[in-house]
Formats: sequence, structure tokens, C-alpha cells
Amino acid sequence: MKKIYLFLLLISLSFSVFSQTQIHLNFLAKDAQTQATLTLDSISVKNITEDCDTILSIVSANEPVSWVIQNVTWPLGIGEIKAGSSAEININQNYPNPFRGETNITIYKKSAGTLKLLLTDGSGRKLADYQNKLDKGFHSFEISSSAIGVFVLNVSDSKNSKSIKIINSGKGHASNSIKYLGQTPDNSNSMLKSSENSGFIFYLGNEMNYTAHLNGYIDQTIIDNPTTDSTYTFSMTLLSLPSVETYTVTDIMQNTATGHGDVTSDGGETVTARGVCWNTTGSPTLADNFAEDGTGTGPFSSLITGLTANTPYYVRAYATNTSGTAYGDEVTFTSSLPLLTTETAIQDTLLYCYSKLQDYYELLYLFDAVYSNTVAAPDVSWTDIYTHAQTAENAKILMLWADAFDIIYKTNLVIQSSEVVITDPQTQNLVKAQAKAIRAYLYYPLVNWFGEVPIEQGTSEGVIPRNTITEVLAQIIQDATEASQLLPLSWNVNDNFRIPQSFAKALLSRAFLYSNNYNEALNPAQQIINSSMYALNVDPDNFTSAGSEIFWGFEKSNNTLFNAFFDKGSFVPVIRYTESILVSAEALYNTGNQTSALNYINMLINRRGLPFLTSLTSDQLFQQWNTELAKEGSMFLTLKRFGKALPIVQGLQYKFLLPVPMFFIMSNVNLTQNAGY
Repeated sequence: MKKIYLFLLLISLSFSVFSQTQIHLNFLAKDAQTQATLTLDSISVKNITEDCDTILSIVSANEPVSWVIQNVTWPLGIGEIKAGSSAEININQNYPNPFRGETNITIYKKSAGTLKLLLTDGSGRKLADYQNKLDKGFHSFEISSSAIGVFVLNVSDSKNSKSIKIINSGKGHASNSIKYLGQTPDNSNSMLKSSENSGFIFYLGNEMNYTAHLNGYIDQTIIDNPTTDSTYTFSMTLLSLPSVETYTVTDIMQNTATGHGDVTSDGGETVTARGVCWNTTGSPTLADNFAEDGTGTGPFSSLITGLTANTPYYVRAYATNTSGTAYGDEVTFTSSLPLLTTETAIQDTLLYCYSKLQDYYELLYLFDAVYSNTVAAPDVSWTDIYTHAQTAENAKILMLWADAFDIIYKTNLVIQSSEVVITDPQTQNLVKAQAKAIRAYLYYPLVNWFGEVPIEQGTSEGVIPRNTITEVLAQIIQDATEASQLLPLSWNVNDNFRIPQSFAKALLSRAFLYSNNYNEALNPAQQIINSSMYALNVDPDNFTSAGSEIFWGFEKSNNTLFNAFFDKGSFVPVIRYTESILVSAEALYNTGNQTSALNYINMLINRRGLPFLTSLTSDQLFQQWNTELAKEGSMFLTLKRFGKALPIVQGLQYKFLLPVPMFFIMSNVNLTQNAGY
């Protein structure tokens, strides 16, 4: 039966196709720019489908390279795995093969009846199937796959089964599927095969890779599935300079910075040197200052050294190959401000930090109260904050970020300058301790409101990425720990405005409580309580002076908006004794010591003349925080900590954090935006 069917099939082919004994392929080369005809050095041919290759020789200059594939044969199929009766079912190899996403296949069915198709991967896992009753004759199908690899297509009816291998080298427009295209005339797609070259074979429709080589030009490749005589023209491009991009300079200090670049193309030859160059006049080259960092393509970073403080610089990335050196676009930056040179200047800058800190507290207290809906929006400029409709362009959010970092830069300047200028160890330690305590305090609201933020070490705005919340909390803890070891318990009358040791210890409690480290949060709070230096104010909602409850605070200024909002007296507490009691209660409650936690809460309840509690719940603990410290900058964080913030932001959890201001996103390519914005 098989021989009879083969005879009938061959009879159906036209004489011209049956008698074909060779296929002619011609290869031309032209200069991509001038279109002049070129003489290639050689052509490499790779049969991707059959995994074999050969080299075509060059006959003469200015003549196309011709390749004649001899000894044509016409096999019925390729890669049959399991054959049944060829008279009942016959599969023509899919075309093209390999295919990119979709391919067509023709199946011959001798008699009407059910036909099943099953597409599996190399491990036998089903990718797609098809089953239907079909008339006798030739039927076409489209195979589509989103996977890449070698698959097996099995075709069967109730008695017979045949399989072929098919190869997918690209994703299809749909997921794995078999689509019936309809019945077709006898269009048997016989396969052209050649054994002209030793070890090289070719079937009609095989995927071929032709690569042209010519000295001084970039290798060019053409991929095709030849089925008839064909001519291919290579457009050859001269080897050229590399392509390189310059990125924003980061880690800017007084005397150093970090330049960044990316070699996106080697120009056809290996890049032997790359890096950045810089000067103060513009258009820097390798004749100016430069740093070298590696070879090849890809991104890189280079250390820029020898800078002068507070000076504008111009930077370009460069890359060199045998054709020469290419430069990226120019970027500019200004080195950090110089250090302060006198102790007086350092003390004045520290006083500036104290002054700006008061302004920041007023902004922070009002922002927290409006966002947590403790108070209504005081005017239309606060409406988006009250309704949580904030965007990255919001002016209040910009102030919350920018004002904090402005003070942080100044504290960095004070710390760095003190280490160089102030020779008396005690004076230096006191100055640094105050600056570190202020820096620690500012990072706390930043990490609360924005999550990950950059840990800025410089004295001016850097271009650095955001640090993790864990890293920021570690920085707060380090600063607060060092400050608590150096700050005095109290200051003399003339220096009463300065931060004492209790302020730094309270910051430690805050940072540990934020990270649910209750034992560590309890320690500094207990040290403050056990010191007996502080006592609860008689009136919990009216502060008229820096009394025995307040660690640090300030008299109300002439800020009309803030003064109308803050109704707890004329003196504004920043951190006070009540917070240490609340921290102790919460830490004890969460470590299983509810009796001691209850005692602390009853201390606060007793001050208000209310009946003592006999037991304590998480809700009661939260309510005490809400009662005692409302309007003092920590309400929304407390809502988050006790799981009560979601209704405030209408169920949108991403609004637990604010967007990073767009101004800083645009000026710092390393900053990322918070989710949801």
C-alpha cells in the first residue's frame, strides 16, 4: 500500500518540479553608504534546522558568489517517529520549519472520520490538541506556540498514528493552539534535499543563516528559508567608532564624584578602553582629566577625582576601538560646598539647623493632623492632603521632603567641619552629637512618610538611590545612639534651647518601636523614666513653658496657620515624657507583660481624672496614644502601627506612603517612585 501511495503522489507533482535537480543561490555585497559593489572575503552558511554548516568560496572580484545545490531528492517526510498505515494518514512536514510562532501543515486522510492532533513538548507535556470529524482528502492546519523549542506533532485516527518533529524559534501571536484552516487541493509540499558538501544537507524550507565577511566592514547576516532560486544582497557597513552614552554623575563630594556611562555598540571592533573624562570648560576629551574602567560594551562607573569644592564640572563618557575614540553627551555637576573653616561658622550653622527644625516641626505637625483627618484642611492648598488625592507634584509633599533634606545637608556640613576644625574633643563631641540627633529626628518622619529614602552623606544634593527602610532605621539608631552617649542630661540656662540626652534616647525608642523591636524600644524609654528627671504635666493639653514633662520644644512663632491649629498652649512639645510612658506600655503589652503595661496607661488616665482600667486591650492602647499625642506629628504612623489607617485612606494601602516629589525624581535618575503613583 505504501509504494502504491508514493507512486500516486509523485504522479500528482508537475514535471518541472519533479525534474528539478538543483537550486541556485546568488550572493551580492554593496557598501551601505555608497552602494558600490564589494568583493566579499567569504560567506559562512549555517543550516539552523539540520545543525550543519559550510563555507562558500569567492570566485572573483565584483562577481556575485553563486552556490548550486546538486543531487536533489524528494523524501516524503522528515523525522517520522511512529508510522502506521501511510495509506490512511500522511503528514507533510510543516513549512517553514523551524518557524517563528506560526507554521502550517497539510495532512492527507484517505477516508472520512475522526482525526486527532496532539502537540507536545520534548518532555511529553501537552501544549495543544484538536479533534474533529473530517472528510477524506488534504486538510490544512495552523500551529501556533508561545513557547520556543522542539515539539512533537502526533496525528491519529482510530487505527493509525504518525508523528513529526517541528521546531519553534519565536513566540506566536497566541498561546499554544492548533487551528483548522480547511480542506485544500493536493498540495503536497515535498522537501528539497542536497548532499553536495560533505556533512552538509539541505531540505526545502530549512532555516538558513548566511553571514558575509569582509575586512574593514561589520559582518552582516541574512536569515531565510529558501524554496526556489534566490539572490541575496548584503548591505555592508564600515567598521565605525563605538556608541557610548553619558549618565548623571552621582556621589558628589568636595573632591570626588562618580561618573557613569554605557557602551551601547562597539562599532564592529572590540572596545579596548572606556571611562569618563572631565574639565571645567566644557567638551572634555582624553586630553583633559580622565578615568579608565574596563573594556567591551555595557554600563560602567568611574571615580572622578581631584575636584575643587563648589566648582562646576563637565563630564563625558568615552569608548575607544581601533577606529578611534567616541564621546557621549555632556553632563554637568557642581562639587560640594567647602567645609566651614571656623568654629564660629560651625556653631552658626548648627543654630540655623535649630531654627529650621522649628519650621519643619510646624509643617510636620499640621501635615500629620490633616492627612490622618484629625483636623480639616485649613485652606484649599491642603485639600488634596485631607482627601488623600495627593500626586507627586503636590507642593506640601515637596516641602516635607525638601525641607528635611536641606537641614540634613547642613548637619552633615556641621559634622564634617567639626572633625577638621574643632580641636577640643569635648566641644567637638557636643556639636556633632546635636547635629546627629537632629539628623536622626529628620530621617524618622522621612522613612515614615516616604518609606525608602536616600541616606545623604554630602553637604549638597546628591544623585544617589533610595536606601531600604532597614538601612534608614539603622542610620537613625546609629545617630541616636552616638548622640545619647555624648549629649548632657541637661544644659545650662543660656543653652536651654539645645537638645538633651533624653531627646536622643526617645528617638531610639521610636526607631525600635517602628521596627516592632519591643525589647529594644523599652530600654531607652525605661532609662528616661527611671532617671526621675521628668514628670507628667498637671494639665495634659496645655503647655505654657518648657516644664518638667518636655524633653525639647519651642515657643510658638508668628506662624498664623500653625498657631490656629495647635491648641495645646503656647509652648510646642517636640518629644515629651508622655511618649516614653506610652512606648513602655506598648512594648510591655506586646512582650506579654500586660500588668506593667496597664500600670503605665493608668498613670495617664489618672492624670485626666478618669476611672482606672482593670484590663488592657490593643484598642485601648491605641486610644491612649490618640488621646495624648494627637496633633503632635505621630498620629498617622500610630494609625498604621495599630492597623487602623486603611479606612482613613479609603482602602488604598499604597497611600500609607506619599509619592516621592516629582522635582527630585526628575533631577535624580537614581530615584524611584513609590508604588501606586
